[in-house]
Amino acid sequence: MRIIFFFLFLFVGVNIYGQSIEYKKSYKEALALAAQTNKPLFVTLTPPAFNIKGLPQFPSGLDNKEVADLYNKNFISVKVIFTDSTVNNITGKLHPTIFPCYVFLDSKGGIVYTSSGNTNFTIKFEDMASQALSRIASGKTLTNYEQLYKAGSITKQQLKEYIVLKESLNIFDNAVLIDKYVDMLTVNDLNNYKEILFALQAGPYADSKAYKLLHTNEKLFDSLYKTEPLETRVAINNRIINNTRAEAIRTKNASMAQANASFMARSWSNNYQEANKASTREMLYYYKSVKDTTRYFQQAEYFYDTYYLNITTDSARRLQIEALNKARAVAPANQPPADIRIPAPVQQVSFIQLSPAKSAEVANTLNNAAYDFYLLGTHNTTHLIKALVWSRRSIQLSPMAGYYDTMAHIMYRLDFYDEALLNQNKAIEMAAKEPGMASRIDNLKGELAKMKSHQL
Repeated sequence: MRIIFFFLFLFVGVNIYGQSIEYKKSYKEALALAAQTNKPLFVTLTPPAFNIKGLPQFPSGLDNKEVADLYNKNFISVKVIFTDSTVNNITGKLHPTIFPCYVFLDSKGGIVYTSSGNTNFTIKFEDMASQALSRIASGKTLTNYEQLYKAGSITKQQLKEYIVLKESLNIFDNAVLIDKYVDMLTVNDLNNYKEILFALQAGPYADSKAYKLLHTNEKLFDSLYKTEPLETRVAINNRIINNTRAEAIRTKNASMAQANASFMARSWSNNYQEANKASTREMLYYYKSVKDTTRYFQQAEYFYDTYYLNITTDSARRLQIEALNKARAVAPANQPPADIRIPAPVQQVSFIQLSPAKSAEVANTLNNAAYDFYLLGTHNTTHLIKALVWSRRSIQLSPMAGYYDTMAHIMYRLDFYDEALLNQNKAIEMAAKEPGMASRIDNLKGELAKMKSHQL
């Protein structure tokens, strides 16, 4: 998954006083000292780019003497690159995308409060400290709720507070908690719109007892999906899908994965083609994740051939007519829609004529599918030839250095060494001309050297 990072900086004037927060050398040291002194932690997560020599240093309200004194007095502080494995217990839950990311933890390492973005205004950092300290003083922290839950002494209200607190911290892996919560509901509760909405927003597993119980009042359940804003409905579905997927993969539960795939299909209502496409894609992701290569290869060949490679004349013509009708509906009066062509009837059409954007999307999908076959280590000639077909098609649609690199590796695996070298040289040649590819040329040349020496 590509992560897009946002670096948020807000500046009005300059407010630097040269006072520094006393950062510890490592997260491990800070965590140990926090436990020893019973003081909370203040963790600043930075992207790797922040450590590049010569990068501009932006002013921060944290440099204000009063703010630094406040943090030095109340917290054990540490600054860590977010890719550092020692902070996986933080990043694995929060998945930060805006930096700097500030995380406050209690002395036991439980997340208390989070914020992000830099500014030279001191009020932001004073408020952050106040919020964190207030939560710790109230006793309503993840650590305390977790202890109650594990001890089996948590009440229905406390369990709800626990889930709400996690959601406020953008932690949505609450399927197990919501199962327990729904068990505590009465029959009347299951007829309460707000209770049903709360439970669904927590992201129950698609095949769970909780999800089934929430369907008890089918009319109410359906009205919720018709009443709530699109953003809310999408968020609910995504949480259910993500939680079910993660648990299915963790436990290698194919039935659970299939339940998730069926849930995704139902979200497409009567659009059976897209429903089947979404369902199959989900199962592909599961098989790949649990390394069930036999089923992965079988379904992948069907999936990519059906939805990205083989399109019949009738379906191609139908799709293009639909596209033309949609374009006419939104085109200004007396102005024909651009870049839409209806092909004349022919005996055989292998591929639909794609728009530039759709062409690039299909090319990228087919290239990634082909490279996945290579990465999974197959030496099965049938699978490799199928990957070769996809790779060729991706190059036909959108010739790029990375796609030639994929072709070269598949050719090499098939023992077509001369063709492999030819395509890898082409990849290097194109990389020199493509924006943003200069940093990859050395890697491409390294792969070429391995191909030449038969050491790939």
